[in-house]
Amino acid sequence: MKPRIIVIGSANTDLVIRVPQLPRPGETIIGSRFQIVAGGKGANQAVAAARAGAHVSFVGNIGKDDFGDAALRGLRNAGIDTRHVVRSATRPSGAALILVDARGENLIGVARGSNDDLLPKHIEAATGAIRTARGTTSPCCSIPLRPGLCPSACFGKPGF
Repeated sequence: MKPRIIVIGSANTDLVIRVPQLPRPGETIIGSRFQIVAGGKGANQAVAAARAGAHVSFVGNIGKDDFGDAALRGLRNAGIDTRHVVRSATRPSGAALILVDARGENLIGVARGSNDDLLPKHIEAATGAIRTARGTTSPCCSIPLRPGLCPSACFGKPGF
């Protein structure tokens, strides 16, 4: 039987530029390669678990924009249940700007965008999936928990 996992977390689009060295403040560095890739700690965890053979459900908030469309498509293509993904009408999807140097060191800036619109009511709507996942494994929460964000169904205590 496949383990059931629910991931409550972020989905971002990563804009990655390869550079010879990381810039100093005020310096411009010319990059050699540019990529747009799926990102976000939660989405990455969900995809990894699905690739490892788990049945995965994802709870998150993405924008109603091209990045959000691509994130949703990528999650679905990975076989992830996305019925608990909410689309924000007021904020764009999260995005990260990433510079990676020749040694693999990086600089990252993140605009969380719609990830910050994930509300307790969105997580409460996934209570059934959360309870099912609790039977075989623990839910995985990859977002900073504000007080009261995660309902008791997540970890067995109200307001965790």
